[in-house]
Amino acid sequence: MTKTLNNKSTQKTKITGWLIAWIVVWLANWAIYGTRQHTGLPLYLDASQHYVEGAKLYRTTGVDTDFDPYAYPPAMALTAVPILPFSETVQKFLWAGFNAGLLVFSIALVNSIIRNSLVQRASQRREHVGKLFAVFWIIVGAVVIRHILSPLENQSQDVIILALVTWGTWAATRRKDLSMGIGWGTAAALKLTPLLFLALLVPQGRIKGFIAMLAAFIIVSIAPDLIIPRGEGGPRIVSFYESFGGAIRPGQSGGAHWSQWNQLNQNLAGTLYRLSEPPPDQLKDRYPNFPLIPMSESLRQVLTYALQGCILLAVLVAGWWTRGPPRTERAPIQFLAAAGVTVCAMLLLSPMSSKSHFVVLLLPAAAIAVHWVMHPMNLICIAILLASFATGTLTSKGILGKDLGEIILAIGPVTLSALLLGVGSLYVTWSQTRKMPATNTD
Repeated sequence: MTKTLNNKSTQKTKITGWLIAWIVVWLANWAIYGTRQHTGLPLYLDASQHYVEGAKLYRTTGVDTDFDPYAYPPAMALTAVPILPFSETVQKFLWAGFNAGLLVFSIALVNSIIRNSLVQRASQRREHVGKLFAVFWIIVGAVVIRHILSPLENQSQDVIILALVTWGTWAATRRKDLSMGIGWGTAAALKLTPLLFLALLVPQGRIKGFIAMLAAFIIVSIAPDLIIPRGEGGPRIVSFYESFGGAIRPGQSGGAHWSQWNQLNQNLAGTLYRLSEPPPDQLKDRYPNFPLIPMSESLRQVLTYALQGCILLAVLVAGWWTRGPPRTERAPIQFLAAAGVTVCAMLLLSPMSSKSHFVVLLLPAAAIAVHWVMHPMNLICIAILLASFATGTLTSKGILGKDLGEIILAIGPVTLSALLLGVGSLYVTWSQTRKMPATNTD
């Protein structure tokens, strides 16, 4: 009875702590970023307003709307609908709280995934477990702080994807395949690139999770037209594909409404394009030293296809290494690392990956950091964490200044940071696998 009461008290304390953290992050987010004018929120509100009116969702800039093109699937337009009735000030305040809550929720889930591993390690070393948690979060924070602040600064919708992907990953570590599929499938319906988790599930042999993810993707994708049918024209999901999907080509930078030479596009194809092609005339004075590595279009495409193929192969390999029944206590870290490989692939293979999208790097950074805390002499993890910190956090405009930061960004440091964390996550998946004999669960 006493043990049960202590567990309930501990759980209540944890929940209270996370709620306090949410309020603190909410107020800080609002105070620092909530009053800015140039953010993504007006675009989302504009799209949501058109949605509830049954109007055309995908519009041409300068013709149908003054905003940038809305490039998300129709389901994403649902996310800002609840705050439409409020004033602009209240909308920003509520959106700041929404993003803050999802961020804290994601961090709490990661903390839950790695908890048992750190507690066990602290017991083995006879160290205070709080010290290991502090070291872990300091490392993760140093590596991803830039990526975490970016969607808060831009008031973007990318924290929604982080929360859903992290929830799916948390469920995966606990063999809750239905919840896993719902989390990842909903994320895919909102942004498409999380469909890569299907490539992870196939070699894992998690058929129930695969079916659940596919079902969630389909249901959430068609939900907008079931809730509020479009006033004229066909289904919104069809118009989304006509506006964006048909114009995207594998191996090419940008496509659809996105320009090819765009320093904000930190996907693999975009960075290779900028490094090998001169900037457009209006940007030549700003980037006089580009291209840094001139190459023919055919050579660049071969290189891009080869690297993209390697990235997709890495997801399949991570899935193969995590196949089979539940294993030892190291399984949560192994699944976290496999998910880390997948989210890096999402960013690198997406037709457009701007800075705010990289908030999902929380997962691979956490996988590598916890592996290092458990194995502090592992030089591979040390090298990857330091390199991703240097290419990610240290290349921000807040440190380098706006002009130099823009030039460095065009070189693709965020791309390289995601690539490093993807390689590191694959290494952690492999490292955990070779130490984990399968156990019989019958």
